[in-house]
Amino acid sequence: MSAARRIEARVRVQRGDGKPSPLLVGAHRALRQSVRVQKGLDDKAPVELTPEHPPGDEGTLSIERDKRFVLDMQAEAQTDLDLPIKELRLKKHSSEARILALALATIRVDRHARKMDVRLEREVLTMDRIDGRLVWALGGESMALWVDRETYRPARLYVGPGVLDDDAWTVKMTYHDDKPGRGWFPHRMVVSKNEEVVMIVHALEVTLHKR
Repeated sequence: MSAARRIEARVRVQRGDGKPSPLLVGAHRALRQSVRVQKGLDDKAPVELTPEHPPGDEGTLSIERDKRFVLDMQAEAQTDLDLPIKELRLKKHSSEARILALALATIRVDRHARKMDVRLEREVLTMDRIDGRLVWALGGESMALWVDRETYRPARLYVGPGVLDDDAWTVKMTYHDDKPGRGWFPHRMVVSKNEEVVMIVHALEVTLHKR
C-alpha cells in the first residue's frame, strides 16, 4: 500500500449493482445474432462486441494516503466525498466515504481500525479465492481483510455492524496489470451494504506518485 503515496484518477461512479436491464440484454443478444448472420458464422459461434465505456457519472478521485480521500463528482447535483483520514471515526461523514477511504487511502488498515475502536486481527483465518486468485483472509467478525497471497494487494475489506454505522459494509477491489492502475491500484471498486451493491467505481485513468 505504501508503493504510491498519492493517487489521482479519472473515474466513473455507478450507483446500484450495475446489472443490465432485460431490455439491454435483449438488444445485445439481437446485435450478436445480426453479426453472426452478416459474417456467415455458426449460430453458436461466440461474437465479442466492442466494449463500451464503463457506466456512471464522471468524476475525479484524489488520495493522499493517511491524509485525505476526495471523490469529486462533475455533476453539480451530486455530493462530493471529502474526508480527512484523521476523521475516519466521525459519523458526520458518509459510510460510503469512510469504507472507501479505509480501503484505499490508508497504508496500515489495522492502525486506523484501532482509532475506530475496532481491532483487525492479524491471524490468518482461512485461504479463499477472489477473481480466480488465492487470497488470505485475516480478521474477525467486526473487521476482515482479504489479501492476495502472491502480491499482498488488498482484495476485499469487510467492516461489520456497529463500526461505521448499524450496517455491514464491504469493498471489493479488482486489479489488472493491463488496466488503469497497472496492478498497483484497483481499476474497479465495488461497495456493498449488507451484501447489496450500492456503488461501483470504475477507474479510467490513474496516475501514481511515490511522494
